[in-house]
Amino acid sequence: QTQTGVSNEAGIEWHNDWMDTRLTGYILKLENEINVDPTAFLENINLDSTRHEGLIYEINVYPLAGLSLGAQYTFTDSTIESGAFANNDIPLVAEHQLQLDMNYRFHRFWNLNAEIFMISERNAGGDFTGSLSDLDGYAVSNMNLRFDYNDFFLSARVNNLLDKEYNGSASVNFFGNVGYFPAPERNYLLSVGYTFD
Repeated sequence: QTQTGVSNEAGIEWHNDWMDTRLTGYILKLENEINVDPTAFLENINLDSTRHEGLIYEINVYPLAGLSLGAQYTFTDSTIESGAFANNDIPLVAEHQLQLDMNYRFHRFWNLNAEIFMISERNAGGDFTGSLSDLDGYAVSNMNLRFDYNDFFLSARVNNLLDKEYNGSASVNFFGNVGYFPAPERNYLLSVGYTFD
C-alpha cells in the first residue's frame, strides 16, 4: 500500500553578523509506513500507524574571515502506534544524531572541510520488538580539500579519517538472526570537474 502522512513543523531562527542558529520541532504521523519484513525474501511490509516527533537544532558561527564552525543535533522519538508492534520503536531510527563541521577558505582557490558525524544505537532492520541485538552507535570523521579556479575544480576527500571499525547497518534475516553490514574502512576519493557554460 502507498505510504501517506501528515507533517507539522514549527521553528525559530536568529541571525547576526557572526552567528546563525535555528531550532525546529516536528511531528510526522504516517499510515502504511514501508518497512522490511525479515520473514520474507526481498519483500516489504506496511506498518500500522507510526509517529515520528523530535527537535533539530542548528548553529553556525563565523569567528574569522573564511572560517565557519557548525553543529546540528537531531532528537527523534519514533514509535509504532498501533497493530501487533504497538508502542515499540521503529527499526533503524536513532534517537540522537550529531554532526560537527568546520569549513576554512584559507586561500581564494583553496577550501578545507572537516566533519564528525555521531549517531546513537538503534534497533536492527526488521526488529520490531527490540528484543534482538542493537546496532551500536558510532562516530566517524571525514575531511575534504578542494581547489576551485574559474570553472575547474579538484577535490581530494578522505572518508573515515581515523579508520574506525563500525557497522553501518544491520538487519534481521530469514532465520531470525541479526546480520551486520560493516562500513568501509578509511577510503579516498579524488574528483576532477569542469563546468561548461
